Amino acid sequence: MPAIEQLRRFQVGKETTAGTAVAATRLLRGGAKLSEQRTTYRSEYPHGVRGTAGGVGVVVQRATTWEIETEASTEEILWPLLTGLRSVTPTGSGPYTWAFEPDLGSADPGTIATMSIELAESDGATNHYVAGAAYCVTQKLGLSVSPTEIAKLKYSGFGRARQSITPANATPYSQRTLIPGGLFRVYWDATWAALGTTLLTTTVKGAEFEIETGWEPDYTLENRADLDFSLLKPGPVKASLKLDMLLDAVGAARIASWRANSPAFVRLHGVVDANNSIQVDLSARLGDDLSLGSDGGVVTVSLSLEGVYDPTAQKLVLVTVKNNIAGGGL
Repeated sequence: MPAIEQLRRFQVGKETTAGTAVAATRLLRGGAKLSEQRTTYRSEYPHGVRGTAGGVGVVVQRATTWEIETEASTEEILWPLLTGLRSVTPTGSGPYTWAFEPDLGSADPGTIATMSIELAESDGATNHYVAGAAYCVTQKLGLSVSPTEIAKLKYSGFGRARQSITPANATPYSQRTLIPGGLFRVYWDATWAALGTTLLTTTVKGAEFEIETGWEPDYTLENRADLDFSLLKPGPVKASLKLDMLLDAVGAARIASWRANSPAFVRLHGVVDANNSIQVDLSARLGDDLSLGSDGGVVTVSLSLEGVYDPTAQKLVLVTVKNNIAGGGL
């Protein structure tokens, strides 16, 4: 029988030493993919025949890429934040507060955690495809919020070359706390210090947050038999937020801010209860695109915000998660 999607297992484990594989004992839920990547050199020099020559070629580079799309839960969102934004330990004694802020003054890959990923495609009796990859890092994370749907999370990244493994006995979280989009709210203020003051009421129809962590694989002359990367290369952290709003007095005021090219400090905050929440704080400038649309005959306005470093607060982006998971409970 062929492997079926419902039996796919995508599981992760936090590495103690970056690049040293560990058993991936946490099973995540979502639409996941893992792709083996390779670059092959095939000679194109003249070979005495008028046809394709060079044989099968020689592999010169290997890697894996992966992605997962799922519901935004206060538990599973920790994995892309730890392995892309910042390796942190939570505060509190339950609920626990996790505050993820990129270290903008450091190029040290040690500021993030790394994970091992295992994927198995099965028909229920036989694993027809198994892959393991170490040194996995998140490159991009997206949070999508609509008032009548569950908030969605999508993240992707890369890892070292695929390895043959026996998948670990992984277990899911005993509880996944999902956040309905209608439990989010948006604040828009004039300074970072004032964030959370001015609530945009009865206006915001949807929000799309995205962050690019800036991490890339770096290849060096290390005699690596797997022909994969040896370390991480840092790049700029980029963040963005798109807001769809009703064109009422509040929406019109946001258009005025766009025309004035004013800075914006925006908070996207979703709260399930006192123990579970996701909060995104962003220092931003308004992008050049402004568009009007309609929603069932009601006029709407869409604005794009680009994350920009605020020298006064020395902030760009901060993601805060509250849940019931202690640091050792990943």
